[in-house]
Amino acid sequence: MKIKNQFITSLTIIIIIMGLTIASLLAKDIKKFLYIEIDEKAKIIINYLQGVIWDPLLKKDKLNLIMYIRKISKTPGVLYINIVSHNDTIIASTSQEFIDKQMEKIFLEIKQQRTIHKVKINKKEYYSIDYYDDIIVKNKEKDVLIGKIYLGFDKRYIDNKINTIYVKSITIAILSILFAIFIIVLLTNKIMEPLQKLIKGAEILAEGNLRHKIKVNVKNEFQILANSFNEMSEKLFNYYEGILNAFIIAIDTKDKYTPIHSKRVAKYAVKLAQELKLTDKQIENIRLAGLLKDVGNIGVEREILQKKEILTADDILKIQKHPKISARILEHIEALKDVIPIILQHHERYDGKGYPEGLKANEILLEARILAIADAYDAMVTKREHKDALSQDEAIYELRSNKNKQFDPELTEVFISIINKEGGK
Repeated sequence: MKIKNQFITSLTIIIIIMGLTIASLLAKDIKKFLYIEIDEKAKIIINYLQGVIWDPLLKKDKLNLIMYIRKISKTPGVLYINIVSHNDTIIASTSQEFIDKQMEKIFLEIKQQRTIHKVKINKKEYYSIDYYDDIIVKNKEKDVLIGKIYLGFDKRYIDNKINTIYVKSITIAILSILFAIFIIVLLTNKIMEPLQKLIKGAEILAEGNLRHKIKVNVKNEFQILANSFNEMSEKLFNYYEGILNAFIIAIDTKDKYTPIHSKRVAKYAVKLAQELKLTDKQIENIRLAGLLKDVGNIGVEREILQKKEILTADDILKIQKHPKISARILEHIEALKDVIPIILQHHERYDGKGYPEGLKANEILLEARILAIADAYDAMVTKREHKDALSQDEAIYELRSNKNKQFDPELTEVFISIINKEGGK
């Protein structure tokens, strides 16, 4: 799993756990407050009834008793109200079926406030939260118990409120989580953008593009890393170019013509590769192959390289070994592993009559076919001790004459169009 996904997943899990925990604790606290609210409401209702029903109760005025309790029963959540005489007979109730019945036969014994038990009212079962209190009057400075008030709240009243709170809490938690995830993703993308650039830069550097630089628009540790990366790539490039120059100097000690020729060939080949819209990696490989293609001349006698007379068959065989010698010299440099095949094949011919393997047409690497054209053109337009330089038009004529023989026909025409446009520079 990528760092970005790990980071987002971890934070999301933490936020979800925190959100659900907070929602659960919040609902638990609200449940506690709801029961306290019911306790307060029960106390108010009982106190009210104690103040107004003692007189109708003494007079056995059931009509007024029922009027009072039905009025108060409209309070949200009230399930039942029973007025019980001193002998435990229900004399007034919000439910007609309870009147004149013994309280203990209908309800479980209620010994403490906020008792919760199952009760059947009008053939329906409910869970009731029960409260009670005595109805006392003073007679000759003596407290006389004349009855009791039993009050029940429907537990669904509490449950519905709690469920509503749970739903709201979870909804808020989910929305908060989604918003938090959105913010996390934005922040993660902002964090990951410079990191991705660093990763991409490392991959490009590993592919051999030592000129690549990373640009990040941040003012934190990533900027320090980017600067360090750019310094490192610059040093690697300088070191790499130093090795190339060392090879060029080594070639120069053998043949003064070869280094200058190689640089021009590399320039021509790069122009053709750019016109063909090859990748940066391919273009760099072609440039390096152009510079290093003749490093194998180190293994060829100087007398042969500088010979003014016609070369013998033995001389030609020795010169034709230079691509393989170049490959052996460069094979231990890992960064040049994709360059070596181009160097090996740059003297192959389109018709299969080249060397060292006799490859033909598309068997030859595209990069090697490009290099072969650039190499031949520069050799034709450059004056050497044993031959005069051809003019641009003469060289173009030779290129066209050798299409489908020595050179790839399509690449040859593209190269000629570049030469005509830029004047062979």
